[in-house]
Amino acid sequence: MQRRKQFDRWLDKQLGDSPCSIKASSSGKCRQFAWGNAGAYYHNKDGSTMIVISYR
Repeated sequence: MQRRKQFDRWLDKQLGDSPCSIKASSSGKCRQFAWGNAGAYYHNKDGSTMIVISYR
């Protein structure tokens, strides 16, 4: 979970004040933009953490 928080801070810094809507869940925070989505997620089963970026 600590690593996910680090990833969230990094994404916030990189994406800056870009307008987006945020959808939060227990596994992470998804930032939804006009161009796609970006988020940091924690996987409970294996303890892995990842940044996922998807484009529309």
